[in-house]
Amino acid sequence: MTPMDYLFLFTPNNSGTTVMCQYLAAQTGGYLPPFGNNEGQMAPGVRAMMRERPWDADRDFDWAFIHGEWDRLARGAGKTPFIEGSPPNLLRIAAIRAEFGARGRYACAISQPLMQIASSIYNYQKPGEVKLAGLASQWVQKARAIAAALDADPDLPLVRYEDFCADPTRLNAAYGLPVVAGAEIAGKWNTRDTAIRNAAARTIAFLTAGEIDRITARLAPEAALLVRFGYAPESGAACLARLEGEAGLFAQGLERRRLWEAHGGRPAKT
Repeated sequence: MTPMDYLFLFTPNNSGTTVMCQYLAAQTGGYLPPFGNNEGQMAPGVRAMMRERPWDADRDFDWAFIHGEWDRLARGAGKTPFIEGSPPNLLRIAAIRAEFGARGRYACAISQPLMQIASSIYNYQKPGEVKLAGLASQWVQKARAIAAALDADPDLPLVRYEDFCADPTRLNAAYGLPVVAGAEIAGKWNTRDTAIRNAAARTIAFLTAGEIDRITARLAPEAALLVRFGYAPESGAACLARLEGEAGLFAQGLERRRLWEAHGGRPAKT
């Protein structure tokens, strides 16, 4: 790849983005922004711009300026390509592709909605303040943005997080990258897990059966959108009974819920 190339991953927040981008960095030796959850939007030179109402679809960014700032960071580190997976980028796919053009390679990703919603509750909500319907609506908004991008460019690759966990090389194929055997990821601070594995049982077990039923009720009118990405509604009781078979991860999810309630939100980083 030529200097200052970019790999863009367009995906909703809390959908495996960090792990997937860490994997891409390990496979390419590229520049992974060391800010926040390895996201270019958190780079000091662009953060004020990119974090001002980032989920407002009508908000425009100065992509030429951002491009220059990101080039400078990667050049200073002596690494290429730049690995970029800031989730709000999925609302600005056309603008990003217009700016970065052939210097970028692009792919989309998505994860099971219950995983995304459960992770969002754990990370950003507090007991007694959770608005399940609102979080489900946000998943729909983000899934629709991915669907629109795929409609606009049928050649744009899509890798579901679940499929990536089953076979990480699907991401290599999406970008046309060779496979580097033995490359390791750093993992996220809150799990200390450097293995790539589908932790749905842990993530979704954070939810109660009643909460799953309420989320499913909100998603019911979006059946076509769910089917498009290979997902299907499931009752809370059936979902948890199925996941309970993964006893270790399931128990971790229950403990995560207990600690979240005990601390009035996600326990502080240690």
